[in-house]
This record gives sequence, C-alpha cells and structure tokens, in this order.
Amino acid sequence: QISDDPEDYIHSISVNCTGKIPFVILPGYGAPAGLYYRIMKPLSEKYDLHVVDMRAQGGSGRPTFPATNRAEAEAFLIEGIEKWRIKIGIGKFILCGHSMGGYVSSKYAYTFPQNVLALLLISPAGIWPAPENLNELLNMWLVTLSCFQKWGFKKMISYWTPGKSPLQLVRKIGRLAMILVRGYVEFNPTMLDEEKADLKEYIYQGVMKPGEGELAISYMLAPAAYAYEPLINTFKEMNMPISIYFGDKDWMAGRHPDRFPFAKYPKIKHTIIHNAGHHIY
Repeated sequence: QISDDPEDYIHSISVNCTGKIPFVILPGYGAPAGLYYRIMKPLSEKYDLHVVDMRAQGGSGRPTFPATNRAEAEAFLIEGIEKWRIKIGIGKFILCGHSMGGYVSSKYAYTFPQNVLALLLISPAGIWPAPENLNELLNMWLVTLSCFQKWGFKKMISYWTPGKSPLQLVRKIGRLAMILVRGYVEFNPTMLDEEKADLKEYIYQGVMKPGEGELAISYMLAPAAYAYEPLINTFKEMNMPISIYFGDKDWMAGRHPDRFPFAKYPKIKHTIIHNAGHHIY
C-alpha cells in the first residue's frame, strides 16, 4: 500500500532476499511480473530479486490515473516505484526495465540517481524520437500485413491517443481476447508446452483488469514506441553505468539501423542477443 487510496498498492514478487544487492525488474506494457519466471531463480542466486508491477498495472491496484500530459504520466509511475522502494525498505539497487518498463526505469534513474547502482535496459522503448515521416512509415508497414492484420493495426493506432490505451480495444472484445493471447503464447517458440496453459490464463487475467496506469503509454510514447521525450537526451545527463540489450530479431531495434550513436556514449554498453526477439528474457 503506497497511499491512503485502498486501490493504490504495488504488487511485486520478491525471491531469495537474504541481504544481497537488490535487483529490481520493471515489466513492459501489458506484461505482468510473473512472465519473468524463467530468470527469477538464476538472478535470485546472486541478487535479492524484486519483479515489480508498475503502479496501476499488472497485479498492482487500480488507483485513478490522474495524468493529462507526459510529465504527469511519468511522475505517476516514478512516484509509485519510489514509494514502493521506501515501503519495502531497500536502499541502492540495480534497476532493470523491459520495453516500456525500460523507458520508465530510465526516467526513474534520472530522477533518483542516488538510488540506482546501474541501469539495465532490455529492448527499451523510447530511445529514439519519432521521425517526421512516422505516418508514412506506418503506412509502408501496413502494406506488408494481411487484411485482418491491417484492420487490427489501424484499430490499435486509433486507441494510441491521450486518455486511451490499445489494451482497451482488447478488453472490448471480452473473452475473444483469449484468441489473441493464445496466438501470442502458442506461436512463441521459447515457451514449453507444459507452460502454455497456465500462461494463457495468467496473461489474459492481467490484460483484462481495468486499465489505469497503462494509459501513460499514449502520453509518453508515440505509435511504434517512439518517445516524445527520447531517452537519447536523458542518457546525456546520466552518469551511472548503463547497459542496453536488444535481440537480433527484435522489432524494437530493427526499425533503427545504425541510428543510435553508441560510440558517443562510452558509459553505455550495448549488447545484441543472438536468436532473440523483443522478449529476450
């Protein structure tokens, strides 16, 4: 519980916390903390591991999302992390964020650098600004999709506006959303057959919970996960060690060939994980 609002609580999974260096993971958009089950045991052998559902997302409560602009949206999520840190009683920690969680992790580390030993970003959203021809690029991508995929993509983009979230569209179709979840799970080659049944229901239940914190995405990120306030600018003012990981089949990185000038930032370590997509973990 991080405020007087009974719905304002943070759900986290803590593993093998015995006084080691704390290691905190922030999941991406629509991804609940339990999806990181495969890496929990090995990480917890070296660190006090905490996988944290961001404020008003995943397994966390659903306080009303109050933001009306980017700064307020970021503050809502960052404040949630900091209040959770204080409540759980950890000091300095390693912070790791995936996708949208990578964007929020970076903004947290920028706001509270005294708390972060190192920043690890797994296929982070929001490194780059949106290109001026974003609409043209989106239309070019549409050409490669099937008729059904085009319809779904256009609908998704229509919900990527302030005050809305693409997951609201998923909730509107009710139990039919399980078809989308089943497709994601069944066609994910990294998941074992014995894992898939539980994962389908787990992801579905998380996605179908009322959306509040997820509304932040349309204030912070443009369609295709470009940033209105790109991390490339934020990194320039940060002094902590930063490591960035992309998969070699990662759609997040594939849209930006040679656009990130890593050589200009010696404090940033950049690694490509082979035979991996956006969900490297």
